[in-house]
Amino acid sequence: MLPLNILSHIVSELNSQMRRIDLFCKLVGPLAIALVDGYSTRVAILVVLSMTAMSAGVEYFAIAQVASPLSIISVTVFTNSSVGLQKC
Repeated sequence: MLPLNILSHIVSELNSQMRRIDLFCKLVGPLAIALVDGYSTRVAILVVLSMTAMSAGVEYFAIAQVASPLSIISVTVFTNSSVGLQKC
């Protein structure tokens, strides 16, 4: 196990790198689609559609990994009933 201060530093560094990637994508993505749209609107629509379809699979896989029953951060849902809280 790594000490908490080292883990904290690693998580902080990863967070800052992810923010940079996110900001870069938010700036370059619309520009790239605008350039493709300047060429052909139909091609731009197909590019957006295909990128969305491809990313859906990756996102599903990532969510399945995080939300797996063996995951340490899996969520247990409780419902409120007249008897009290019941696990779903």
